Amino acid sequence: MMDQYAKFLNQALTVPWRDTIGSLNYILTSSGWRQDHNGFSHQNPGFIDDALRRQGDFVDVYFPPDGNSTLAVLEHMLTTTRQINILVAG
Repeated sequence: MMDQYAKFLNQALTVPWRDTIGSLNYILTSSGWRQDHNGFSHQNPGFIDDALRRQGDFVDVYFPPDGNSTLAVLEHMLTTTRQINILVAG
């Protein structure tokens, strides 16, 4: 789904009559994305790495350190347009 949305965003930027496009937001909260001894630095980076390699500059990945930061990032993600946002939170 992310691949198709990335292609859609690239093409939509070339169409002048295209109105505002909502963002695609992924929220990864599973403990499978987290390792307690290393934090988020050494988990399987395949999905995140793939997202960051997309064409264009419309992918953002967030690793908020606490609950308050998570709420601020979530609010930002829900107000963006023409983005693919990934939030990784434990």
